[in-house]
Amino acid sequence: MTTLRSTKRKFPLERTLSVLTTKLATLMAARLGPIAMDALQICLRFLSASQPMDAYAFIVDGSHYGVSDFPYAAYSMTFVGV
Repeated sequence: MTTLRSTKRKFPLERTLSVLTTKLATLMAARLGPIAMDALQICLRFLSASQPMDAYAFIVDGSHYGVSDFPYAAYSMTFVGV
């Protein structure tokens, strides 16, 4: 139960930082004019559209690393830890 509570506490901070960063970028682009605002909107659309592909890439990369290099990673982490 404590893990669930600590996870819930992190999300408001992450959301707040995300909103503030987006707001700041929007305000800065608005001061530069309509071309900068259009460029910002295009970048934000691209970033939001590419998130599912990024997640898939991390899953595939982790799976390949776990399957192929697990013995090497286990020995190297043990060696570094000792």
